[in-house]
Amino acid sequence: MIISKLNIFTLFLSGLLLMPFLVYAQDLTMPDKFENLRLTGENAVGNTVRTYDGRYEGVRGHPYFLEEWTPGNVLLENEREYRNVKLKYNVYQDQLIGLQHDKFAIMLPKDQVRAFTMLKQDSSQTANFVKARHLEVDLSKVPPEQYVQVLYEGKLKLYAVNRKLLDEADYRGAYNTGRRYDLFGELDAVFYLSGPWGTSKLKRRNKKVLKAFKMHTKILKDYVELEELDLRQREDLIQLLQYYESL
Repeated sequence: MIISKLNIFTLFLSGLLLMPFLVYAQDLTMPDKFENLRLTGENAVGNTVRTYDGRYEGVRGHPYFLEEWTPGNVLLENEREYRNVKLKYNVYQDQLIGLQHDKFAIMLPKDQVRAFTMLKQDSSQTANFVKARHLEVDLSKVPPEQYVQVLYEGKLKLYAVNRKLLDEADYRGAYNTGRRYDLFGELDAVFYLSGPWGTSKLKRRNKKVLKAFKMHTKILKDYVELEELDLRQREDLIQLLQYYESL
């Protein structure tokens, strides 16, 4: 990409919203708590008393592709490109976020962003994302505005629709001892393989993945066993595609 320095605040001043980091709360303000106690003490008939449950412990885990702010590049729908932007990709909400002046988290409107790239933690590899409607292939049932990670592009192409699940706190009632915090799961994905024979969603077992290849399946099976590949993992899938294209 040929890209220039991003002044992200000037570029999106009219279209962006300042967004503080996600806060999950199950609390009342201090005045509300005092009012609640007053109403309870009066024992007045007909008053609604709001309850406060102090057992809630917040959120564990995070909704992001990478937890830390990460340098990256942004390509807009108008073909303008920028680099060295500090980014987070909220997988749970499918929302790209930029950091302005190391102070403000700014949601980048999806109707203005076409694609983006993030440097991984070791800064030697990149993670590339593009909206589904801009891909060369049609991913069945994937919304056109969904950000899709491009894992591999050669004669074959491999895509990932990343996802994170939120498991909400499950305590109920005064004596329930269920989990008191919301929990974000590990990064997961649905993989799509595209080749001359078409595009298909990969099932997450080695045998099922190998069936998606229309040629050299016996050779590929031997290679998977020799290399002890786990085709549920994106790195091992990429390795298999690279081997396939070398045959």
